[in-house]
Amino acid sequence: MPENIEEVKITGWSQKGLKIPDYEIDLPDPESTRNFSLILQLSGEGKTTTLHLIRYCFYDFLKDFQNKRKREEEFDKIRSQDPTITKGQFKLKLKLNKTINYTIYLEFDFKNYELNYFT
Repeated sequence: MPENIEEVKITGWSQKGLKIPDYEIDLPDPESTRNFSLILQLSGEGKTTTLHLIRYCFYDFLKDFQNKRKREEEFDKIRSQDPTITKGQFKLKLKLNKTINYTIYLEFDFKNYELNYFT
């Protein structure tokens, strides 16, 4: 990754196995001219949860929850209602400095209350 990142654009995201519906959003910007995107969703469809997931990509929120009970509470906020789902995924696609495609991948282990980061 380059040392000087001057511009970061979100080009899409996807989620699976979380409390909100599974979906993938692509925000292509081949000309690198778009300055913002507007996403509209109905109430309860995951806008706030998606914003939390994007934040989790840049901040290890679990380090603030050393207490196992607190960690479990945080995981339960984003966990699917389906008890058979033990893993959740969130992928955030970025474009750095208009040229570098970069993906941050979060994998939630709801059984062990662990979060793994991949890029």
